[in-house]
Amino acid sequence: MKRKLLALSLLFSVTAQAEAVMWCFNQDGNKIVLTDEFCANKKSMIAYVLTNTSETTMGCWTNDSLAIHVLWSGKYFRSYDYTGWTIVKKEVTM
Repeated sequence: MKRKLLALSLLFSVTAQAEAVMWCFNQDGNKIVLTDEFCANKKSMIAYVLTNTSETTMGCWTNDSLAIHVLWSGKYFRSYDYTGWTIVKKEVTM
């Protein structure tokens, strides 16, 4: 139980600082969010998926000209084409 609470507190402390840059729904209807905050490896950025069962899976993403690549939970590698992604527009304040 302590491990789950610690994981949740770390999750919310990370995602509260990271800003979403793009999102889409996967084939299961879950929302994938790509953020602008770097993962621990400093080569990729944080991604997370919000499931219909209120679970959150974390990952690290990069992209190239063909696709967005995510390593989920440090184990599962998945590539997504650019179809269906929504870019999150940042408000400009003056």
